[in-house]
Amino acid sequence: MMNFGVSADARFLGRIIEGGSVNSKTRMLVHFGLAFALLTGPFVSSAAAVTGKPDAGTSCVIIDTDWDIDDLMAIPAIVANRKVAAIVVTEGASTPRVGAAAVSTMLSSPRPTRTVPVLPGMSSNADVSGLTWIAGLRESQARVNGLLVEPISASTSNVRAEKLQSRLTSLTRDCTDIELMIIGPFTSYVTYAPILSGRISRVVMQGRPLRGDPTTAPGGISFNCLYDLTSCRKAFPTLKRVNPYWIDAPKEGPVAYAPSTSMVTSLKSTGLPGTTKRALMGNRSTWDPLALMPGSKSLFWDQSAALFLLNDRAFQQVGGHWESKLPLTEFQNRWTSAVNNWSW
Repeated sequence: MMNFGVSADARFLGRIIEGGSVNSKTRMLVHFGLAFALLTGPFVSSAAAVTGKPDAGTSCVIIDTDWDIDDLMAIPAIVANRKVAAIVVTEGASTPRVGAAAVSTMLSSPRPTRTVPVLPGMSSNADVSGLTWIAGLRESQARVNGLLVEPISASTSNVRAEKLQSRLTSLTRDCTDIELMIIGPFTSYVTYAPILSGRISRVVMQGRPLRGDPTTAPGGISFNCLYDLTSCRKAFPTLKRVNPYWIDAPKEGPVAYAPSTSMVTSLKSTGLPGTTKRALMGNRSTWDPLALMPGSKSLFWDQSAALFLLNDRAFQQVGGHWESKLPLTEFQNRWTSAVNNWSW
């Protein structure tokens, strides 16, 4: 969590997410030649995505995200390497419907005819008046960081729990084994967890456990728990039954465990790696330690959860959570390699 604060008509974006719309200016203002993909390619709808459904008897991943800048970096690494049955966007750094439309935009850009189902998740309707940075963050993420000049807009209506459950049931019906990566609040998880019962092999989460981690300072609660503390408290006892792993970025060391410009510029220029590169380089002030706005911070939070899911042998247990044991440069290189592995 960063602490700083297409056809463009409504009918077309309605195929991505109910009630959503992209500002019409986006048609002419998409960066770096993405206009054709965004304007002519069909976005995946939250109701159906045949090419994104898992094959029979397969292992699947569900990503539960609140679509922050580190989520933007984590998601491509998983999509490029694993079978993702669905991405659920939960209220947090972004609102569900805008966030879902933004994720769909990013994933649909390189190959509009093949993408991953993206579902708007649950809202906690949290009071964010005290989070002075969140409005700027949400506006940035509605532009897919630096990919679009004009932000995506969408309905603010809440998603019904029954609808989310129904769609996840359909999208995971052939999944015999499900790995769940939660890189946002737990508002959606407590809604859909019962329908996945018995098929979850492990849950990989960014942050530290609500209780029982001796490395956590008194009163120190990760953003994903703190944003919707009620859901986190409800989820905590159930998570113990589904092979949970809490992942955090190393905090010690002479150099911050953070992204670098070189790891992003080393991404391929085509496909999903190219889209990721353009989105990140189009606005470095949200993630690059050398370009951050005053008071901002950028570490490998959700990126760590993604690389743990791909290869947990590169991590070590620290108290009640897990951290990368790789040198910083090696971690950066592994992220680049993971995203560059995209081959649709």
